[in-house]
Amino acid sequence: MKKRNCRMTQKEKDLHERAVRVRKMTDAQICALLDEPAFGGISPSEAKQTVKSFIEKARAWPNNGIGASTAAKLLKFLDEDYEE
Repeated sequence: MKKRNCRMTQKEKDLHERAVRVRKMTDAQICALLDEPAFGGISPSEAKQTVKSFIEKARAWPNNGIGASTAAKLLKFLDEDYEE
């Protein structure tokens, strides 16, 4: 049985409204939505640079357990995943 609208939490109502908007979209709109970058609208190169700077800053923190080899591995995985 369907949960009544008056018994939904605000979070459930927001989720429902979002789902209804997606169901009302045309095929072209849905494809455009799925093709958007997953990083809040920033390009993959910007996302890659952001992650690189985070790894470099994390490496600079004292006693964090991220050594040169771990940082190199993380950067290698980043380069493999975001080849342009």
